[in-house]
Amino acid sequence: MRRLPAIVPASALALALLAPAPPAEATFVPEGRPTLAGFSHLVVDEAHSHLFFSQGSAGAVVVTDLSGVTSSTLATLDGATDLVLAPTGDTVWVALPTGAAVAAVDTVDLSVTTYAIGSGTCPSRLAVVDGKVWTVAQCGSAAAELYRLTPGTGSVADLGAIATGTLVAGSPQLPGVLVTARPTDVGATLEERDVATTPAQPTIVATNDLLPSMPLQIAVSADGQRVVTSRGFVYRSSDLSLGRDRGDPGVDTALAVRADGQIAYGDLRTVHGFRLPGGSAMVDVPLSPAHLLADGLGYGAHDVYAVTSDSTGFGVTPLQLRLPTAFRVVLDSARVRYGHPVGVSVTAPAAPVGAPINLYAKQQGSPARLVAQGGLDSGLRFDTSYVVKADATLTATFAGDADWAPWEAQASVSVRPDVAMALSGQVKVVDGSYVYRSGSKVHVVATALPRDTRGCVRVRLQVKHAGRWRPYAPSDCVRVSARGKVTESLGHTAPLRGVEARVSSWLFDHPDDVAEAHSAWTPLTFVR
Repeated sequence: MRRLPAIVPASALALALLAPAPPAEATFVPEGRPTLAGFSHLVVDEAHSHLFFSQGSAGAVVVTDLSGVTSSTLATLDGATDLVLAPTGDTVWVALPTGAAVAAVDTVDLSVTTYAIGSGTCPSRLAVVDGKVWTVAQCGSAAAELYRLTPGTGSVADLGAIATGTLVAGSPQLPGVLVTARPTDVGATLEERDVATTPAQPTIVATNDLLPSMPLQIAVSADGQRVVTSRGFVYRSSDLSLGRDRGDPGVDTALAVRADGQIAYGDLRTVHGFRLPGGSAMVDVPLSPAHLLADGLGYGAHDVYAVTSDSTGFGVTPLQLRLPTAFRVVLDSARVRYGHPVGVSVTAPAAPVGAPINLYAKQQGSPARLVAQGGLDSGLRFDTSYVVKADATLTATFAGDADWAPWEAQASVSVRPDVAMALSGQVKVVDGSYVYRSGSKVHVVATALPRDTRGCVRVRLQVKHAGRWRPYAPSDCVRVSARGKVTESLGHTAPLRGVEARVSSWLFDHPDDVAEAHSAWTPLTFVR
C-alpha cells in the first residue's frame, strides 16, 4: 500500500474581470423555494428540466423544475438520503435507509422501482460503476457493509465489512474501480478498489492515507483521470497522489463536478469554482446571508445549482461560475523598426479552445483600432503580427461566455526609427549603380520614418581602397526637418572617376549617439 506526500493547501485566486481587479462580489438571492421540510442530497437532471431533493428523515423525494418550483413528491421514497444520476441519464438512484432498499426513478416519467438490499441493512451512500449500484449500508452502531446491486436481475451481493462513514464514487471513464474515502483518527484515507473481479472483497489498488481531514463528498472527474474532494483537493486517479492543491482543509460542505472539468465546492457562505484539466484562477461567489448546505451543489450544462438555507427556509439558485484565467500578450520584441512586423502571441494556461480573440492597437492621440481577429487554438494560443509604424499599446480581448469571464491583456511596443534615401543628379542607373560625372555633386534626400522622429542624419560616402571601404568626404549630422527630411549635397567627386564608391544615410538621436538606423548602401560610379 503506497503512502503519498502530505497535502499543503494553496490560497484561492480571486475573480478578475477584463483586467486584474479586486475580487468580484456576487449578490445571492435564492430564486426557487422548493417545498422542503429538510434536506439531504441534490441531483440535477437538466436534460429533463428536473431537480431532485432528498429530505432524509424529514420526508420523501421532492422533484422541482429548474427554478425550484415543486412539480412532484415521490411519496414512496420517504427517508431517502443519497441520490445519484446514472451516467446514461435515464435513472436517478436513491438510497432508502429506513426502507432497507435502493430505488430507481425513471427520469422521463418519474416512475419508481424499488430493490430490497436486505433486512437491517440501511443503505445510505451510493455509486454507479460498470452499470451496477454500490451502496454502503449501516444501521445504528452495527458494522457497515458494502453491497452490490445488479439492476435488471435485482441480485444483491454482500461484499463484506467496510469502515463506518465510508463515501463511494465512480465514473464510466474509470471502469472496474470504486473510489472510497474513509475517516481515520487523524484525517481520512482515499482508496481505489478493484470491483471488476467481485464477488470477492474488492482489492485496494491505490491509497492515500494522508488526507488531513475527512471530506463530506468525493467525485471522479468526467475523464476519469482525477478524484476530487469537497475540500477542493484534486488527486490523480492513477495512484491517488495529490495532483493539484487548490483546496482548503477548513472548507467543506458540498461538491459538484461538471463533464468538461469545471469543479465547484463550497463552505457555508461561499461557492468556489475552478477548472480542470490545466487549471484556472479561482472564482468565489458569496452566498450570505443564505448558507450552503452539505451535498447541496449540482451541475447542469453551464450553471451550478446551489441549495441554501436561511431564516425563511430552503432556496435553490443556479449560479454562473464564470471563471477567470491568466492571459498574456507576448511580443517578439518590445522595439521594432518602422514598417516592420512584430510577432504577437496571446496565451492562456486555461481557457476555452476557440475563444474569439480581438487584437486592438492604440497610438497616442488616436482611438484604438482593430488590427487582428482569431481564436485560441488547441494549445490555447493565438498568433498574429502587427506592422509597427508608431509607439502603440496592443490589447487582446475576449468578451467571455457562459462559463468564462471576459478579460483583456496588454503589451506595449515602441517604434525604432528607420531612414530611407533617394539620390538625384545622376546621369543614369546601370545595374543598380548610380552613374555620375566626376566632379559633379551627389544630391541626397534622406527621409526619417516616422516623420516626427527627432535627431539628425549623416550622409556617408565611402570608397574602396586596397579591398576595404574607407570614408570619403564625410558630412555633418543635419537635423531632421518637421517633414522628416534631410537634404545634403556631396561634392569633391573629381578624384572618384573609376573608383568604386557607395553612399548611405545614417539616422542618430544625437550627433554623438550610436546610429538608430541606416539606409542600404547604394553603389556609385563616376565617369568622365
